[in-house]
Amino acid sequence: MQKNIHYEDNLFFIISQIEQLTRLADLQLDGNFLCDKYMLDINFFHRTLIKFEDSIIQNRKLIYFQPYLQLIRRARSALEILLEKMKESNKELAKQLQDKLDDELNELINEQRTRIDILLNKLQQQEEDSSYNENETIGIEELELLLQDDFDEKNQDR
Repeated sequence: MQKNIHYEDNLFFIISQIEQLTRLADLQLDGNFLCDKYMLDINFFHRTLIKFEDSIIQNRKLIYFQPYLQLIRRARSALEILLEKMKESNKELAKQLQDKLDDELNELINEQRTRIDILLNKLQQQEEDSSYNENETIGIEELELLLQDDFDEKNQDR
């Protein structure tokens, strides 16, 4: 049985949750209570975005392939912003996250940047491919013009 994945809704949910975590990080949150929750959420979003990205890239024929890739890029950018904020913040929650994740925080930031670059390249390639295909097709007016010229040539031969 084939599953119908609602990429747009799922990605909207993820983007909203990441942006909410980013805004909430401005509060004076107690790291003893909430650091593990932030770590779980960050890892969940990171792993889920990888799954969505792989699934979408494997299905290039999706009608909304390009918008889905743009949503993933947006989600990755939001995650990068959250990670950067946690890395640079002096708030208690961020400090505990920095201590627990240490080098992994930098690795996650770099991976987001790398994956964003890959997505941008895929989007650009997709755009070039679609513009190439558009140049190869003709419109109704062009077809009528070509047929009209052919018709006129046949009438001149008589």
